Amino acid sequence: MRLRYILPLFALAAISIGCRKKDLSDYPGYVDPSHVLIFGEEGQSWQGIDITETTDGRYVVVGEAAIFKGNDPVSSAIGISVSEHGDSLWLYKSPFYRRYTDVESIGNGKVAARDYYGLQIIDSSGKPLYRIPANPESYGSFTLFDNDQIIYDPRTNAIVSFYSDTGLCLKQVPIDGSSGWLACSGIGNSFGTEIVLTDRGYVALAETVGGLLLFAVDTHGILVWVDTLKIPEEYTESDSRTFLKGFTLTEDGGYMIAGKTWLSVGWYPYIIKLDSNRNVKWIKMYDRPGDEIEKWNGYPMDILKLGNGTYVVIGMNMACPGGYCGAMMRIDSHGNVLRARNYFMWSGDMSFWNGIVASDGNVVVTGGTLNRSDETQSYYVFIFKFTPDGEPVW
Repeated sequence: MRLRYILPLFALAAISIGCRKKDLSDYPGYVDPSHVLIFGEEGQSWQGIDITETTDGRYVVVGEAAIFKGNDPVSSAIGISVSEHGDSLWLYKSPFYRRYTDVESIGNGKVAARDYYGLQIIDSSGKPLYRIPANPESYGSFTLFDNDQIIYDPRTNAIVSFYSDTGLCLKQVPIDGSSGWLACSGIGNSFGTEIVLTDRGYVALAETVGGLLLFAVDTHGILVWVDTLKIPEEYTESDSRTFLKGFTLTEDGGYMIAGKTWLSVGWYPYIIKLDSNRNVKWIKMYDRPGDEIEKWNGYPMDILKLGNGTYVVIGMNMACPGGYCGAMMRIDSHGNVLRARNYFMWSGDMSFWNGIVASDGNVVVTGGTLNRSDETQSYYVFIFKFTPDGEPVW
């Protein structure tokens, strides 16, 4: 693989780690590490949690670097920037306890990275500029699954995020630090998972017990509509909140939503297709999607619209040789599988936590991968770019 040495810029530097092939290199889905950018430090656990593309054509990944002291992890927030061609540009590592779970491009090469304490604005060179404080209680538990809970709107130069007040709400956080609006659904016992931009404003998706919540807010903070949906029992656990991870507008004006359900021996992904009036058009299970994924036991983490009537689902699959692997599945508007592939390096354990469709039409994903070839069993952040058919680009 290509070694990545990153010069210190306002923070600690990191070195990408060399690697060697293991005995799984002949299995379908093995990715030669030369196609993947890897960042981390031996003896630590690094995870890439979210990714964005900036207005000047770079990819920025945020996440955490954890050091275990006894049984307790001590984490630092990290940000990594690479060019569209895979060249390392900068790495920022916070000297304080942090975990970045979201990142949004906000124009002029800048990004806004979310942590437990608010939004950190970072310039195009990796320099932290200023912070917009936020109420920690508004953002939930901050796990690996808490990405995609903010979105940037260039029309108003503001971040829109989930907030808990009168039920689940959306809160506008202007980048200039001024006051924004608060719009509440009135529905409690729900957990916000993703927000998408629409022509009029925003649609938010949330998990509820046995179902889902959708509500729309316009750019002025006016609640437009609220809708709830009961998901059929075969796709949910009794008396439990659903797991929904992946939400996108479809080309016919409707929505696609990804979730997972327990089927006696594991977690399996499903997709719900709604029309523009939020009526269910179809629900399909993908425990055995075919092509190169014989069995998918794991988590969907995102649905990405490719813009040609097809969509790509990315996530983590536990039904892989040697451990976990990243999974991608391209489907058409009817949910038919066009391509399905697993990915892993070394001896397994590679998870896709989030991804984007880049401006060049390719898919860029990030996550964490375990290198069993070193004695410390360390996890590293990776950035992996592939075509809509799943072929490596770098």
